[in-house]
Amino acid sequence: ELEPHVDVLIPVLPGRENRFMEPAYTNVSQVVEEILSAVGNDLEKPVFVCGISYGALIAYELALALQERNADLAGLYVASQRSPCFQSELRHWHHMPDDDLIRNLSELGGVDTVTMDPEFLELFLDTIRADLQSSDDYLASKKAPLTCPVQIVRGVDDPVIQERHVRHWQNTSQGSIQYTTVEGGHFLMDDDTDLWFQEIKKDMAARLS
Repeated sequence: ELEPHVDVLIPVLPGRENRFMEPAYTNVSQVVEEILSAVGNDLEKPVFVCGISYGALIAYELALALQERNADLAGLYVASQRSPCFQSELRHWHHMPDDDLIRNLSELGGVDTVTMDPEFLELFLDTIRADLQSSDDYLASKKAPLTCPVQIVRGVDDPVIQERHVRHWQNTSQGSIQYTTVEGGHFLMDDDTDLWFQEIKKDMAARLS
């Protein structure tokens, strides 16, 4: 829906889609380095960076790296993630036994155990564990704060990310900070409606009008 107005770039990382057989990365810096290599120096247009859950940490570190490259960083959109300076006090998900991990992911809405093929799920657990290890072990870069606007969205029914986990996102940028809560869980879905995407569309439409 945004493509008439912006170029949407979605990285395909190891462990996913046509790169399913490649081992997934286990730290955020590896992901950021690959994305930076892919975009190269094609950074003349305004750039909006988006990420939800684990992807929010990637988005934040990518935004910092783009700012260092003097990219035209127009905004950062993050959702369902603790602020970068907030040390993880959450359970270390990547160490959980398979059954416990699947149950917890199912409660978050991240795994559909009813329709997903059990063999595929077993294979995909390696990628999930790599993502969770990267998130669990994450420590924020010691870099200058962002200068772009930042929008943070949290679902009021998120069982993992609480209000106190996100309040320090306000310290990540010298630009404007917008914090929004919506009626939803961790992945901010309401049936087939992506609540987070609706918030991004509203904000981006206001900026681009």
